Amino acid sequence: MRVSQTRQELLDNTIAFYGQDTSRRAIGGGGICKYNTEDGKRCAIGRECKKGLLDNYNDDSLSVVMGIIPKRLQNMGRCFLRQIQLLHDNGYFWGKEKGLTEDGRDKAADIASRYGLDFKI
Repeated sequence: MRVSQTRQELLDNTIAFYGQDTSRRAIGGGGICKYNTEDGKRCAIGRECKKGLLDNYNDDSLSVVMGIIPKRLQNMGRCFLRQIQLLHDNGYFWGKEKGLTEDGRDKAADIASRYGLDFKI
């Protein structure tokens, strides 16, 4: 996996990775998103971190983990990372097997617009 150095790369890499196979999303028991699941899946932020770094946290703890995630992610800002998490987490944004739904495309376009990024789908 190529790590994301910029907001644009993180948005693009998130869409590309989960868009190829939506079952890659890191959804744990009870439909709750996790940084890392027991079966080895990782969420959009978890994928960008050293394996095991976020094992003791859940996705609602972004403010808690900001100090331990890589600086390149910290520099993207908590609000931006939260938007990427929301894109990953919401099942309405992903097709049954592949790609973004219309709602997902709208969410990705909203993220891109808010942060001056390109959205290419």
